[in-house]
Amino acid sequence: MTGRRRPRWLALATLLTGVTAFMWLSLEENSLWSPLALGCACTALSLLHTHYAHALGARFRRAVRAALIGGLLGGGTALASLCLMFLKTATHAHIVPDYSLDQMLGMALRAPIWAAAGILIGAAVTLSR
Repeated sequence: MTGRRRPRWLALATLLTGVTAFMWLSLEENSLWSPLALGCACTALSLLHTHYAHALGARFRRAVRAALIGGLLGGGTALASLCLMFLKTATHAHIVPDYSLDQMLGMALRAPIWAAAGILIGAAVTLSR
């Protein structure tokens, strides 16, 4: 089974997300919204690349697929955000880290909750149509 052709906007969005992530790494800020937004973008882009590469739409029913994608997006957002927080803290190497260990562990502990929320939201959006 051949995958669908990837659209050009997906390549552009991937490039812009990568450039944004590298620019963010150089900033001196420690809010949680930045890594969450970038983590969500990275996870969404990886799911879109997977969708176009493997044609997931043909394998799953609509509601199950939406729940699966929602769970991956929710859990992946927390884990990608954790990786970005760790990378920024390791890159800057200040005496006082940009993100404390408590903040990073808190993000890791929330990954299953975010995945469950994504599953419920994905299924609810599909079933409400």
